Amino acid sequence: MARQKNRIGTVRIQVAGNPKLDERLDQAIKTGLCGKNRAEAAERLIALGWLALHREGLIDDEIEGVD
Repeated sequence: MARQKNRIGTVRIQVAGNPKLDERLDQAIKTGLCGKNRAEAAERLIALGWLALHREGLIDDEIEGVD
């Protein structure tokens, strides 16, 4: 199935981590829920974490386009 077009613009960021982070991103990819590569997995996990914080009332704003 083709990816949907982004509803909002994108920016490029760089994340530095250790080998354990690489392993965890690879595990997330294998679930099929977090994208097909480490960049997609990192983006999805960050967005889901932000959404969780919003739902808990720890931050005020939602990320637009995150379900």
